[in-house]
Amino acid sequence: MKNNHSNSLRNARDIEALNILAIGDCNTCGIGNQNVPDMLSQHLRTYRNMEINVTNLGAAMHTSREGMERVQEATSSGTRLLLLSFGLVDAWITSIPKLYISYYPDNPIKRQGRKLLKSLKKKLRSQTLRKLIPVGPVVEEHEFRANVSQIIEELLTTTPQLKILIWGAAPTQDEARNAILNRYDEILRDTATRYNGRYLDTKEIVKPFPRERMFDDAVHLSEEACQLVAKAMLPLAEELLKQ
Repeated sequence: MKNNHSNSLRNARDIEALNILAIGDCNTCGIGNQNVPDMLSQHLRTYRNMEINVTNLGAAMHTSREGMERVQEATSSGTRLLLLSFGLVDAWITSIPKLYISYYPDNPIKRQGRKLLKSLKKKLRSQTLRKLIPVGPVVEEHEFRANVSQIIEELLTTTPQLKILIWGAAPTQDEARNAILNRYDEILRDTATRYNGRYLDTKEIVKPFPRERMFDDAVHLSEEACQLVAKAMLPLAEELLKQ
């Protein structure tokens, strides 16, 4: 009788759906099914023999500011695992960083405004003008830290049992930019620790392999790289889900 009861509990766990929420930038959304959250879900589906549902709120050019907007539409009730990754766009060095038009929510007026703003900033790239105008990251580090924490806090208000897995930005071809990205990654690592989550250092996963295999272009992870990152996430996700 006891064995039958144990088997029933195991079977119930097997058929229970696991809901994952992913939020981040271009490497979160990926291209079609070529993205880390979907690939992780495939590994979990095989490992756990259960249904895995992924809500992917990642999008190209999104910073943690857009993440704060996107999280408002997330239905976190019933979500057990959060995958979060920002920094690639937040840490981008630009002219007059306070002049910023968000990508979400979007509309035709904002799209036209961004075109004009990009044109203006392109003209301001000369070394002479850069001495006269402010230059800095799109989202400064102190704001980035606050934004990421607020995203998590927003979700925890409705789902206190939510498990948090944060993964760092993928390295670029520009070492100076990578040095800045490292500081944003450290903020993500600290945030994961504060919320009893797990942190995955993406650059360490892709570093051993030739860049042409790991990236489709300057910043977007290849299908092979997505698989490597997802496989590295699996034991971290399992640790969290067993808590």
